[in-house]
Amino acid sequence: LQATGTFSRNDANHLIFTDKNSGKTYYVINSLAKKIEPHLTKPIEVLARVKPAETGKVLLMVHIVSLKE
Repeated sequence: LQATGTFSRNDANHLIFTDKNSGKTYYVINSLAKKIEPHLTKPIEVLARVKPAETGKVLLMVHIVSLKE
């Protein structure tokens, strides 16, 4: 995934990334939380690997290659 958007928390307090161009939402795995926290709610460019969850209903951000504000 190469996109610009924002990291935030949803109603269930999960970290998510929302792509500003497509509107798609990606759930961030817990092990990436510390890397994401300083960037919450700020526009950011992200280069990351994503994969479908086992249910196939959501996409998970599993590895962040780079973040650029």
